[in-house]
Amino acid sequence: MSEDNIVTIGGEAIVLPPILNFASLKRAWPAIRASGIATDSTDRVAADISVIAAVLLPTRPDLTAPEIEKRLRINRFDGSDERPGIMDAVTRLMIVSGLVSQGELEALADQAPAAPRAPAAQTATTEA
Repeated sequence: MSEDNIVTIGGEAIVLPPILNFASLKRAWPAIRASGIATDSTDRVAADISVIAAVLLPTRPDLTAPEIEKRLRINRFDGSDERPGIMDAVTRLMIVSGLVSQGELEALADQAPAAPRAPAAQTATTEA
């Protein structure tokens, strides 16, 4: 038995169920497609939020995409940025649901947008 696929949204740990039937896949497919073609991390997180909302619909209908967006923490400076966890959880979801293999993901890793991270320190300049 595999471990639960847990994602943190607004500080709450939520178990993502695998996609087990065509109805769930059809509901999530537009967002899965959008995630796969995202060219930056913001677009990917937005698509992945929609994937999560689609798979949670039967068990957590309160967690719509707009609601997840409101709850999702993004503060990179205090360690509460939940965006990388969103992307990781959807990647695990694709694997545990049998939609992609680990090998396929590794082959695509160079094409994926980078996870959000803290910006480089900026140097202050002053003008005389």
